[in-house]
Amino acid sequence: MSNKELSEYVTIVSNDGFEFIIKRDAANVAGTIRKMLDPTSNFAEASSGRCTTGQFKSVLIPLSHIPEVSGNYSDAGIT
Repeated sequence: MSNKELSEYVTIVSNDGFEFIIKRDAANVAGTIRKMLDPTSNFAEASSGRCTTGQFKSVLIPLSHIPEVSGNYSDAGIT
């Protein structure tokens, strides 16, 4: 799968069944998820765009807010 075929959004599923649909760029902040979604990794998650984690929703909720936070700081020149 080429990079232009990759969806802009991915689904992260917590172990308590909550699904978070977030931008791929935000998901890639987390190293493990980034590796799972890497099209060269041969992981099923890379082609499906869906990652099931061993984390509870309380751990994943901050990940879903990364675009908001980074947007606030990018205006200030902080990345």
